[in-house]
Amino acid sequence: MRRLLHFGWDNAAGGNLAADDRRGDDTTARAGRWLPAAAHAIERAPMFVPPENRSVPPPWEPPRRPDPGAKRRENAAITLIILISVLALFAPIAGGTLVGVVVALFGS
Repeated sequence: MRRLLHFGWDNAAGGNLAADDRRGDDTTARAGRWLPAAAHAIERAPMFVPPENRSVPPPWEPPRRPDPGAKRRENAAITLIILISVLALFAPIAGGTLVGVVVALFGS
């Protein structure tokens, strides 16, 4: 097992350590950690970006005034949610009562 780990495949990296170290590419260990090449892409980022490739910020727009009916709609939605919740709480009781009345009247 010791020979397999030393000369063979590394379990964490999934690659051949000896071959990768000889090759010397970007998949070799850096700073004592085994990281893929994509993890070190920040090192190769250009320091200067040409003006045609820079992102342009959007033009500034003044903040819009809040809609006067927004609060009313929000309150109506909250009230509707509360009413539906209360109805859902009492619906099984009313349904059970209705079934009981039907069974009492028309049952065997």
